[in-house]
This record gives sequence, C-alpha cells and structure tokens, in this order.
Amino acid sequence: MNTNLRWIVISDIHSAKKDYMSGESRKSLIRQIEKIKPIDFIIITGDCVDRGSGWDEAVKFIREIMETCDIDNPDRIFICPGNHDIERVNNIEERKNKIFEFRNEKDKFLINEHSINMLPWKDAYSNFEDKIYKPIKGVSYEPFNVCYLTCKTQK
Repeated sequence: MNTNLRWIVISDIHSAKKDYMSGESRKSLIRQIEKIKPIDFIIITGDCVDRGSGWDEAVKFIREIMETCDIDNPDRIFICPGNHDIERVNNIEERKNKIFEFRNEKDKFLINEHSINMLPWKDAYSNFEDKIYKPIKGVSYEPFNVCYLTCKTQK
C-alpha cells in the first residue's frame, strides 16, 4: 500500500489574462498534471483573478484542475486569496492609505507576538468568497491567522 500523499501548489493563475503566454501556461499546467497524476491535494496560494476581474474564468480553470487531478471532494482543495483577489479600490490615494494604515497600525491587530488577526480584512475579500471560494468549496471563506517568526542568528 502506498502511503505517500501527492499534492500540487499553484499560484498566480490570473485568469483574466488573455495573452498568449498566460493561455499557454494554463494549458501546459494541465498537461503536466496529466503526466504526474494521481494528485491527492491541490493548494492554490492566491491571485486566482487578475486585478479583481476574471472570476468566472478562474472557477472554470480551478474546476478543470480538479477534474484533471481526479479530485471531486472540495475538502481536498485549499484556496487562499492573494492581493489580486481583493476588492479593488479605484482611488489610488485610498488604496495607499489602506496599505499605510495596515503597515503602521498592525500592532492593534496582533493576537500575540507571532500572529495577526485577519478578520478585519474579511470584507475586502467578499468577491473572492462569493465568486471563487463558495462555488468551489461549498462553504464560506474563513480567514486565518498570518503567523510570522523573527529569526535571530546566533553567533
């Protein structure tokens, strides 16, 4: 009995991109998955869409990946949003202010010295939740904590 689990990690699908290289890259990914099957788990680490557009194309492509991997159980796919999956603020100054606010006030969101509470930003991912996560997973998206560690080198 084989006890090894096989998984793939995919990032930066940018489904709205219609240029030749993006289309060829997606086709090539499907061909490569065909060669390495079976796959037990899929992990998509963000940027399913491009600048907040291409939601339907992203779902279609993610389902194609799942079908190619022979995965029909949504518990075997993990998807987290990226910066392109966020609600886009058209006003550049407002966007800069939001980034500045996070960078300078993130201490108020700390859970402990290694973890930031992402719940305040959940609303920014409503399209991701409604147009990608729910159609693929069948449940609401629940933000996670971002953990970070500060490593100190010992002399």
